Amino acid sequence: MAQFIYAYDLDGGERRTQVFQAGGTIIENQPVKLSSGKVVACAGGDSDIVGVSVHAATNGQPVEVITNRRAVFKCEYKGSSKTSLTVDDIGSLFDYSPSDNKLNLDDTADATLAVVDFNNEGKYAWVVVAEAARAL
Repeated sequence: MAQFIYAYDLDGGERRTQVFQAGGTIIENQPVKLSSGKVVACAGGDSDIVGVSVHAATNGQPVEVITNRRAVFKCEYKGSSKTSLTVDDIGSLFDYSPSDNKLNLDDTADATLAVVDFNNEGKYAWVVVAEAARAL
């Protein structure tokens, strides 16, 4: 499955993490959100996003989460009507696809991830969690 891999911080800081309790099954390098004080895997259009998991965890286990507000993550993207990115897409919001852990270029409704950079040859984008979707 595709992964959201920490690349760097827009503010130039170091990666910061916080440990939460998992409220369900979480895979490594997956966007997670708060739900009743625990973190759970994100679905498309979610808000209350706290960051990206560092490792896998199951219900009740501790899970380390990258929580930098300006953390940039490298991820794969997909799309059927929109199949690539352009410089005009930098700063644009797209949604998360939980079924394959990718950025969904076809979905801009309730979008949560802002494009910072891209590589169309590899079908990768570098993204940050949109401020409006952040929990912390």
